[in-house]
Amino acid sequence: MGIKEGLTEIWEDLMSYRTLKVVKISDKRLAYVHKTLMASILVYSFISMIGAHTYMLKEKPRLYVATAVDDSLRLLSWNASAMDYCNQTLTNFKGDAFVAEGAYMNNSCATYLSTSQISKLDDVGAFIGTHQRKQDWVRTCADSVNKVDCVLSDSGGPQNAFPAGTEDLVIQFRPSYVTSWGVSAPPEVVFSQNYVGKAQKTFRLGYDSAADRYPTFNLKQLVALGGIDLDGRNTLAVSTNFTGNFPTYRTTGVRLNVEFTFSNFRPMSDGNPFNFE
Repeated sequence: MGIKEGLTEIWEDLMSYRTLKVVKISDKRLAYVHKTLMASILVYSFISMIGAHTYMLKEKPRLYVATAVDDSLRLLSWNASAMDYCNQTLTNFKGDAFVAEGAYMNNSCATYLSTSQISKLDDVGAFIGTHQRKQDWVRTCADSVNKVDCVLSDSGGPQNAFPAGTEDLVIQFRPSYVTSWGVSAPPEVVFSQNYVGKAQKTFRLGYDSAADRYPTFNLKQLVALGGIDLDGRNTLAVSTNFTGNFPTYRTTGVRLNVEFTFSNFRPMSDGNPFNFE
């Protein structure tokens, strides 16, 4: 197309106008489909904006959790006679070729153990000792005076013991979050769930007791959230020659992962969508 033809077309477009034709189709089925689609779009937009708060800035803040241990309840009583796990016939484990740790026999209950002897806290978690194994050693030297050519050897067999009352040790988690807009505070509400997602206790920052403000559980309650009973049997992988009882979780121990997720939105099902707890 040349320059002349192009200018001619532009001039004709400027000196003319267009009208649109509207075609009306009388079909109730098409009308129902059309109106239903339009209504669905409006309902979705409303729920998306009000219910899911899509008009707001969303962010996953950084979350920090401080862990504290309260051992005051366990330290009040050292009575081990009423504890079933002090019964050796219930807790003895003969060992197996597939279990590298060997046997755990003659398990007794140890009392008067300090908090520092059975618990340890660091940046990545908390360790609570529910079983202890002690081995005595004896040193023999060729020159006992100058302690020359000495050899260490076992003095008797290993001694296995359960710290009495560890199930009463209380563990508290204190989460706090930091956002990009300058908020650094503990959450207003914490909803606790067990390992299958079933709601448990609710903790609110406004409550008077610290045990109700932050997630607080004794050891028995905490492992129960993970579906574990300290005195339940840990069905380890064993050989076909294994006989006897499996060890208890109190003996073998168990690793629990505690997961925190953050949300400042309330679902529409609560009937209060503008409450941003």
